[in-house]
Amino acid sequence: MALLLAAFVLASCGSSPAASPNSKSTTTATYKSGSKSRAPAVTEVRRASSCYPSSLHSNIVNQGAAGGTDTLVISLRNVSHRTCELVGYPDVQMLRGSRHIPITLVRSTNPLGSVSRLRVTPVVVPRNAHAFLLLSYGNVSGTGGNKGCVFMNSLEIGVPGHRGWVPIWKGVDAPICDQGVFVSPFTARDPLPNTR
Repeated sequence: MALLLAAFVLASCGSSPAASPNSKSTTTATYKSGSKSRAPAVTEVRRASSCYPSSLHSNIVNQGAAGGTDTLVISLRNVSHRTCELVGYPDVQMLRGSRHIPITLVRSTNPLGSVSRLRVTPVVVPRNAHAFLLLSYGNVSGTGGNKGCVFMNSLEIGVPGHRGWVPIWKGVDAPICDQGVFVSPFTARDPLPNTR
């Protein structure tokens, strides 16, 4: 009896259950962080190249004088055959004839203190489209009148990153007092559309 029991135990340990003919195997794929996988396609957004001074034509499109301050809105039209971009603040030179007038240029997002604050953002200028900037400067000295002021009759606008200037002919002598000239960043619209 003991021998029969031992043989039964040994037979049970050595055998394995037969696989059911209807069973299916399931495979689970595990991806590790270091494994290679297809990355999403990246589309490169190309920005327009910077505008050259020679590709811009300037014009004074808006101006006014109030409270001892002259204000000029200058339009820069893209006369090239390609779209270009203006970013940040222009440089400004003032002249009387061929002589440069010394000025202190103050870059400001609110050069008048009374208009909505402007944002410094890239301005894309397609062919024949316009960008704008605003200049303001005192036209009365601290002692009253034009005593101690300098005079200019033309302007030159510089484009960041490029040599050369965009000329603007004002035509008449204008006083620049206290020698401080405020300039806005380039904008896509006239900063003073309601003052014409």
